[in-house]
Amino acid sequence: MVVDGVWVGVDFGTLNTAAVLAGPGARTRPLLFDGSPLLPSAVFADSDGGLLTGQDALRSARIHPERFEPAPKRCIDHGTVLLGGRTVPVADLIAAVLRRVAVEADMVAGQRVRRAVLTHPVSWGQQRRQTLLAAATAVFAEPALVTEPVAAANYFLTIAGRRLPAGSIAMVYDLGAGTFDATVVRRTADGFEVLSSGGLDDVGGLDIDAALMTSLGEVYRARDGAAWSRLLQPTTAADRRASWMFWDDVRGGKEMLSRTSSVTLHVPFLDGEALLGREQLDRLAEPILGRTVSVAARVLAAAEVAPAELAGVFLVGGASRMPLVGTLLHRRLGLPPVLFEQPELVVAGGSVHAPLPARIDLPAPEPVPTLEPSAESRSTSAPASHPAESGPTSAPEPESVPSDPATPTPVVAVPLEPVLAIPVTAGPPSDAGAAPEVRPATPGTPGSRRRRRYGLAAGVVVLTLLGYTVWNIVPLDGAGRSGGAATTTPTRSASPPQPTVLELPTGTAAHTVVLSPDGRRLAAIDQYTIRTFTFPELAPIGRPLQVGSETHTAPGGAAGPDAREDFAAAAFNPDGRTLATHDSGAFGYIQVWDVASGRRIKRISDTGQASCLAFSPRNDRFIACLGSNDSALVWAVSGWRPLGAVRSDHTGVMRHAVFSPNGRLLATDGGAGNVLLWDARTLRQPGKLAASEFPATMDVAADPGVAIAFSPDGRTLATGGMDGTVRLWNADTRHQIAVLGRHAGGVFSLAFAPDGTTLASSSGQERTIRLWDMTTRRHIAPVPWGGPSGVKGAGLSFSPDSRTIALCVGDTVQRWEVASVRAYAASASPDPDGP
Repeated sequence: MVVDGVWVGVDFGTLNTAAVLAGPGARTRPLLFDGSPLLPSAVFADSDGGLLTGQDALRSARIHPERFEPAPKRCIDHGTVLLGGRTVPVADLIAAVLRRVAVEADMVAGQRVRRAVLTHPVSWGQQRRQTLLAAATAVFAEPALVTEPVAAANYFLTIAGRRLPAGSIAMVYDLGAGTFDATVVRRTADGFEVLSSGGLDDVGGLDIDAALMTSLGEVYRARDGAAWSRLLQPTTAADRRASWMFWDDVRGGKEMLSRTSSVTLHVPFLDGEALLGREQLDRLAEPILGRTVSVAARVLAAAEVAPAELAGVFLVGGASRMPLVGTLLHRRLGLPPVLFEQPELVVAGGSVHAPLPARIDLPAPEPVPTLEPSAESRSTSAPASHPAESGPTSAPEPESVPSDPATPTPVVAVPLEPVLAIPVTAGPPSDAGAAPEVRPATPGTPGSRRRRRYGLAAGVVVLTLLGYTVWNIVPLDGAGRSGGAATTTPTRSASPPQPTVLELPTGTAAHTVVLSPDGRRLAAIDQYTIRTFTFPELAPIGRPLQVGSETHTAPGGAAGPDAREDFAAAAFNPDGRTLATHDSGAFGYIQVWDVASGRRIKRISDTGQASCLAFSPRNDRFIACLGSNDSALVWAVSGWRPLGAVRSDHTGVMRHAVFSPNGRLLATDGGAGNVLLWDARTLRQPGKLAASEFPATMDVAADPGVAIAFSPDGRTLATGGMDGTVRLWNADTRHQIAVLGRHAGGVFSLAFAPDGTTLASSSGQERTIRLWDMTTRRHIAPVPWGGPSGVKGAGLSFSPDSRTIALCVGDTVQRWEVASVRAYAASASPDPDGP
């Protein structure tokens, strides 16, 4: 990019956009929008055909929330968005936000700003970059793109005034409202090279907001389930306004808890005041943030860099302000991360100093393929005005922006604001009033491959605190006790750890129990009644779900006397507020219920028995496998509109169905040991996996099907069939990438830990659960599960913090501590009963 005139750097974010104006010899400054350096990325379609942005969009949304899109960046893969009754291209939404930036830039510069540098995640592929560039081209005469970590690294090099000599390596930890990225970069003579990167499309500040809302719901739904449902599932314009404002208050309260110990929120419709505490926030946020720290550690390992070799771990993005972020990173890496005073402006501020080609022209985009790479979806606890759209994650594309030989050296800029580089440490400070010690990193190990390759001598640059004291938090464990920087290693045992068996409260009858996807609710299914409880406390929730006492004649006039409707099985939606059930008797009803009120929302089908029920993680799709048929029906959850059917290419029964974390891919059992992959939007079949051996002589009615599970990032699919073999597949290419091992009997259930480190598989014939380490892809250990003869296990799942594994067996839940299983495996040599 030619360095003349004035240009603007833009960080187009999920909820907020930041922009910085720069020029040769001029003061680099952030643009202000309505007095703030952050412009809400929201867009509102007004009645005149225009698009409002920023605070204007937020204010207008309170009157007509159906015309409002708060996060256009999350719609990057959608093509178009429906605002009210109007279809708007996503590129137009982005262009509307950029146009507001251009207006402010022109006014401050006193001239037309023609050049703009826009940042994007390093994992974005050509299709997404092309959409962003098309929007920028509609606004700026000379747009260019640069990856976010490269922009952030240039901020540290130029504006922040840090000394990063050529060869230095740093990590950029970027946690925004809706996404997370970790990138390891190496300083080169003319810029930065990306060594490795990784991220999560489903983790950000919004997910912590949703966790807070779920926690509040545990209290207020019990007080007035109908009022709480109005907040979480608004149907009228007034309810949507109240819901939007409440979510905004929850987000603001979360941000306040980074500065205060508690905050009080008003709860609409209930005239109550909710008290949120810092410790409560940490307990809810730790499993979410723990996933980001695990990704950061894996990215560092992929770059073959020891933590001690890093010149710094830099925190970027508004959500990285949470002190718990620095605490968890320090514990995991042993290195205090650096938090700047305005982390929201780091990427935009560095973008104007990143070496760029004169212009970045991308080829015309190819048609979007039917099968897209998957990524885990966001939590769907947000209301309709907070859509949890999450596009597919392209395979990581480590990309550096090459330096143009004609590009001048980046200008030396005056800092945006006085830069306060704050190291964040774990554990309490040694003195109540003293700033924590800034500990320089020790050199890397002599045997480090990266050191041998580049001959680096890494260290930490000493940071100036400028009178600031770091506020540290020691998170609480699940029991509310103060935790230290490291967990206690469980005592090794010579015998497999025994499960903790949780039984239903006295007087509660059930033939089956089901856990919600978030592991916080349990449904106890009796013949005519379903009762719901919190888990693992088993405190009652709402009213029982009950079918009528009247009898019915089965559809089609089944022979024999009339019979009562009954319950056979159930499945929670992602937030546990809705339950889908099916009837195993003569009627074959598939029904949907509100958990809090016990009210039936709708009977959506009476086409026969259902052998599987499943909601998509985004709560926008629902599928039911149709018992004795070789097909499954799919509905849109909004309005329970039928979308069509998927059909096996085999005459066997479909027994398993699971959506990818972002809800765009559907995997079903295909009969005869196969797994079928479907585009969840078009219901077209792009692929088939031969996942298990299948006896040619087996009766198709006896086919147990193939168990299926997606990894948290959606890129890996695990399968386990009647041959007992657990396999891993690339969900994008559909190629087998590993055979983990084998059970002595068929596999009926699979589950990934939310942090992605462990896979669990369970076998009915073997009556064991086996754990597999996903880093080494090795077997950890088997643990037996018990129960009466003939009672099958089901619903294998991990707790949200990945610390426990649970299996529903009859009317009980059996739980194991994952750490205890690993300790047992470490105490046995060789691997006990290894496959």
